[in-house]
Amino acid sequence: MVWRKPDMSRVFFALVSGLAEEALLAATVLIVLPRFGVVIPPWGLVGLMLLLAINNTVFFLIGRRALKRKPVAGLAEMTGIRGEVVCRLAPGGLVSIRGELWQAISESGEIEAGRQVTVLRQQGLTLIVAADEPAKINEAGA
Repeated sequence: MVWRKPDMSRVFFALVSGLAEEALLAATVLIVLPRFGVVIPPWGLVGLMLLLAINNTVFFLIGRRALKRKPVAGLAEMTGIRGEVVCRLAPGGLVSIRGELWQAISESGEIEAGRQVTVLRQQGLTLIVAADEPAKINEAGA
């Protein structure tokens, strides 16, 4: 699957579906509920519609943010990618790569949480990683 930037059709669909939900809510409150003896005042309808609009906006923004993220590469493409140790590797533990947690095994001994690692290869769904060497500073302090 090829990643592509979300287009305006998603925004249009969200607006149309949101308006349809608002219309359905208004019809329910104004037509259906009074037939069962439930009368909601106009300010109550406005409040319900505002809550629904806020709910739709929040979920649209969450969904849009998720759709903007590029998917994590498949395991075959993980070799050489850098990540961060989340749970100490001794030798197994968890690493975070592009925002996702992966089971990992250290090939270079124990690695403490917070250290940067590079993926060397895969073994099933487990990544084999090695610790990145800290940047070396020469004697001149440069």
